[in-house]
Amino acid sequence: MTDKRWDDILVAEHEMIERAMAVLKTELEKLIELEHDGVTLHRALDFLLEFGDKIHNTKEERFLFPLLIERGIPEGGPIQVMLMEHQAERQILGIMTDKLEKLMEMTPADREEFSRQGAEYLTIRANHIWK
Repeated sequence: MTDKRWDDILVAEHEMIERAMAVLKTELEKLIELEHDGVTLHRALDFLLEFGDKIHNTKEERFLFPLLIERGIPEGGPIQVMLMEHQAERQILGIMTDKLEKLMEMTPADREEFSRQGAEYLTIRANHIWK
């Protein structure tokens, strides 16, 4: 078995998260006309919340960010920004997950708002991964 470096693991996790983001984007594009796959949408959101946040972001917060601070990166600079991004991601995914069961009864305007929230999440997450 090959030993992997911690940063290789985080990069591999980012790649899995990006695949789920692509699925979410595709389903959001179909949502306004109710052509989305509800199960696929639910699974993408679940993966992004359960793995992307609760596992991956937690690793960054517990291990990577303290290491960066130890190596001289100011806690109030980029690390604070990334922590704020994690919080924003959590909040958006939580709101979207709470609304999942009501998608079919939503007005087109409400579905558009749901889709906009998803797009906001995708932008925040993509910018975070780039960092």
